Amino acid sequence: MDLDEAIGHALDGRALLFAGAGFAQCAVNVDGNTLPTGNELASILAKAAGMPESGHGLDLIAEAAERKLGSLKLTEILQSTFTVLSIAEWQKAYGLCPWHRIYTTNYDTVLELSLQANGRRTQSLSLGNDPSALRRSATHCVHLNGSIDQLTPRTLRAEFKLTNTSYLSFLFGESTWGRLFRQDLQAARSIFFVGYSLYDLDISRVLYEDHSIHQKCFFVTRPNPDEMDLYTLQRFGSIVDIGAEALACKIRDIASTHVRTEQALYLTCFRGAYHSPPATAVRDRDVIDLCFTGK
Repeated sequence: MDLDEAIGHALDGRALLFAGAGFAQCAVNVDGNTLPTGNELASILAKAAGMPESGHGLDLIAEAAERKLGSLKLTEILQSTFTVLSIAEWQKAYGLCPWHRIYTTNYDTVLELSLQANGRRTQSLSLGNDPSALRRSATHCVHLNGSIDQLTPRTLRAEFKLTNTSYLSFLFGESTWGRLFRQDLQAARSIFFVGYSLYDLDISRVLYEDHSIHQKCFFVTRPNPDEMDLYTLQRFGSIVDIGAEALACKIRDIASTHVRTEQALYLTCFRGAYHSPPATAVRDRDVIDLCFTGK
């Protein structure tokens, strides 16, 4: 499958989008700043808590910041940092696609705003919600690390994957959401990972379990990606090293002439069965034995 065909599947509503931190870049928050990366967020929290930026991971710095500042203050900092005021034009192009479902490790609402800019209904969910709450009339954005719209001092430790405690308290792959994610991977005609580096072991494990989906996975990375990133990603699918913005341009170009294929029933979990004819002719007695005695 080539990239144009995969984009066609997305425009038909038969593709899955998985967005990471690289997708949210260029969006502007309510403070007038672009959304930070994980390392930049660690620096913001360390500065707010009066701690040295010692190079420790985000999870440890966040946990230390929570102890010094308290859950309420940390929640306020995160809300101002990840509440989105505006998104880039290229990010809006992703909302042209009626995605089968969207999964993201981001806290922000860039994806929801992209869909809404194209007149699509959205539903934001986190792992604290029940999958039975999915509305059929909306495009679902599932925030695996928590959604900023649902962040409170209570959910900071329970649903928001930021501190070391919250990372250790939840295994996505073994959850109800993990089972739904596996079903979505199998059902989708194509799968796009945009701005995501597969750092999460739970996600890597799910992809590793089913080699049949690798042929329809596309990992969109920045141009000239790191050699280790290439080595990691190419085991799970095709590398598209053009960047998220260039892919957005391709989506716009193809969408301008694409005619959506409507299909009342799309079967994804069936395969044709082929049987050799029996070696001898089937007699009436054979049919009777099958129906009445199970032979």
